[in-house]
Amino acid sequence: MAKGHMLKEPTNEEMALTANLAISYGAKGLMYFAWGSSNSTYDTARVDSTGPVICSRGLVNTDYTPRRLNVYGQNKWEAIKQINEKIKKWDSYLMRFDSQRSSYIVRSEKNALTSETFFDDILTYKPLDQDFPSHQFYPETEAQRYLQLATFNDPNSEVDKFFMVVNRRCSPFNSNDPGLISGIRYVTVKIDSNHSEFSGFNNWSLYDLENDSLTATFDKRDNSTIDLGWFLPGEGKLYKLAPVMQEGGTLVVDEDCGGFEFDCKGEVNNNGYDITIVPNTTIVFANTSARLNMNGGNFKSGIYPDESLPITLKSVGSTTWKGMKLNGCTNVEIFSTDFEDVSPYQVDSTYAVEITDCGYVNISNSGFIAEPSTNTGALLISYTSDTSGSRIDGVYLYNNNFNMNLNAMPAVSVIATGYVVFPMLMEWNSFESNSVNSSVAILLSNVTGGAIKENNFTGYDKTVFMLGSSIDFYGNSIIGSDQSSKGILQYAASNANLSASGEMFTGGYNTVTVGGQTAKCIELRNSYLLIDHGYNTFRLESSITGNYHLEGTIPNDYGADPYPAELNCYQIGNPNTEPKHNVRWIDETPINFDFDPADCEVTEQENLMVFNLDNGINDTVRYESGCSGGGESNVKLPARAGGELKITNMEKLQELVQFLRV
Repeated sequence: MAKGHMLKEPTNEEMALTANLAISYGAKGLMYFAWGSSNSTYDTARVDSTGPVICSRGLVNTDYTPRRLNVYGQNKWEAIKQINEKIKKWDSYLMRFDSQRSSYIVRSEKNALTSETFFDDILTYKPLDQDFPSHQFYPETEAQRYLQLATFNDPNSEVDKFFMVVNRRCSPFNSNDPGLISGIRYVTVKIDSNHSEFSGFNNWSLYDLENDSLTATFDKRDNSTIDLGWFLPGEGKLYKLAPVMQEGGTLVVDEDCGGFEFDCKGEVNNNGYDITIVPNTTIVFANTSARLNMNGGNFKSGIYPDESLPITLKSVGSTTWKGMKLNGCTNVEIFSTDFEDVSPYQVDSTYAVEITDCGYVNISNSGFIAEPSTNTGALLISYTSDTSGSRIDGVYLYNNNFNMNLNAMPAVSVIATGYVVFPMLMEWNSFESNSVNSSVAILLSNVTGGAIKENNFTGYDKTVFMLGSSIDFYGNSIIGSDQSSKGILQYAASNANLSASGEMFTGGYNTVTVGGQTAKCIELRNSYLLIDHGYNTFRLESSITGNYHLEGTIPNDYGADPYPAELNCYQIGNPNTEPKHNVRWIDETPINFDFDPADCEVTEQENLMVFNLDNGINDTVRYESGCSGGGESNVKLPARAGGELKITNMEKLQELVQFLRV
């Protein structure tokens, strides 16, 4: 280069291109040319022993003031500031990237790009000169795609994918001048739907990391184009690809995910699509904003009835997460799934899973754990309106473990405020509490139909609380707390059937043990006592004055005298005894019971009948030839007068919880 030659001052677009290309190749820092020639006019006046030196222009003038305008009339200082501000926003990502990176010149290294990365194609479109910002319909040829595409790796993230796109064209740009828009390009990409980098999730989101904004959400199996938008001459953009199930967001297709551990950082909305979580999955919900929220569609976790590796849904460390809301789903199937660390009411949630107006619910072989000193339940299953026109197949809870210590919320609440009649079967579940503050194991409100069978309950103050409900109880073991516990509470014309129906043992063979100052095996408030020929055992830990095997009021419309209650066993401590009761008609008139004969040599019947309830579920009913039971099964209650006790919303539920704790 001859002495005295003036070096070309770069345009703002050329400065941006230089910086972005360096970053695409892995640069961790940039140093700009700041000081130009010492002569304020940038001429050749400055000489050395050999003659005039080469002159140049930097970021500042010779008096150290910012060089505001370059020789082209562009604001040079502001352009550099904007480049630096963008890089600062990228900083937390760039500094995490390791050396596993690749950078490709698209027009000459396209084959390497598509064979070595998860990209199937990248396209550019020219602007329409007379209709900018519209672009031409057909993409440019490969030789015309002046782009740089780089991929990066964050060693701390096995799922996230990072890439950068740079527009290598760098002619000056002015959107208001049709003669200065030739360097801008509209860019789209295609992802290789079969690439292993995307295994485990269907729904993916693309984020522009300049401001962490969502650019697109797409189905990885659909090999359609993803719009990246316009790229100014020299402009670079850094992107992150991440699953919607990880970042939160809205699904655009059915999700089938898991088989490994991953984080969920936000609320996932299913948008009517199905969500399936496969076995051997752990989802770690990273904060109290993280949850799964479904409206419509089907939800499934695990495999039933096959044995499968478990699924765990939990929070990070000592934090909590919001649980799941499943609304209007056709099917809810939760198998071999453990729920931990759900946030308490009134922070975020009330239940680990809230299920509303779903057609079929099957929760089996799963676990629910409430953290100490929290106010969180396991399941809220509700039908909020008259859904007579909708399909309701019922609720099935089988072989689940509810460990709800130090908890004032019911472990399971089933509420039908729309007066829907639906079958419900709870069997072989374990409800355990070691706390003096665990209020209710099961709350039923306006539930008519079904059975609670062969479950084990330990340590609850009030094991089953019924409001206007009718259900069979068979083969359950209830051991209440020593805090004035009550086994079965029947309010508002409820019907807990603990007796045989003719030859069929739809109810009966229950054992109820309670303790404390005012313990009751069964407490009735204007409800029906159905224990005749039930072979139930009612046991009080002590004979304290306020303790009763049976206590409360029965509607006068039953009209039986004497009231049938034969073939049950009553104990105080271990010895058998006469029943201790204080049961009246609703007008407080004493009831004449027929308790004899009693039966404390209970042997469960071996004969059985199996009924197919569809969806792979069978119900088993024992029977005894020649039996003449006096009970009823699944009695549909008459219409009830106004002022009844029922639950219509979460606020009412909280009021009831406070009542139950008294």
